[in-house]
Amino acid sequence: PDEPVECDSSTHPGSYVHTGSHETTFNPGYYSSFFPHQARDNIVLNPGVYCIDTNVGWSGGDFDTLVGNDVTLYFTQGHDFIMNGGEVTLDASDSGDYAGYLFIVDTDFTGSRGDCTINGNVVNSLSGTIYAPYCDVSLSGTGASGTPVGYSTQVIGWNVQITGDSEVNFIYSPADN
Repeated sequence: PDEPVECDSSTHPGSYVHTGSHETTFNPGYYSSFFPHQARDNIVLNPGVYCIDTNVGWSGGDFDTLVGNDVTLYFTQGHDFIMNGGEVTLDASDSGDYAGYLFIVDTDFTGSRGDCTINGNVVNSLSGTIYAPYCDVSLSGTGASGTPVGYSTQVIGWNVQITGDSEVNFIYSPADN
């Protein structure tokens, strides 16, 4: 997919509001750091495209919850992501040029491949395509007995590795991807 207009930092700067009640709400746009926030907040991503011009390393200690419905996270060329735990619920854009895409990692297929890692658990819910064609994608899950980790997603990566200590279910529904 082409680079979104949100990657123009002068016309689409990203913004966020910390409410003081342990919640930070982000708006679509360009971010050179993602996400600047108060530790242990509930993070809400408003619907839209987020152009992320940096590497992202999230962990469960960075936030209480991360929720985004109708969102696409577009990582600019040379950047990748590592997501370790936390309570994450993300759902891909429903319409427009990025409908069905949850994560897009841009590349020109030169240099070293990126590291795109999701270490999830039973409180994670991801829905939409993870498009990272020049990234080594690693998905792992830690479930509870009888409660599998579930991803309603399609994964496109250079190398894709799936591991887990319980059950990890990938539920492919063409309407979601």
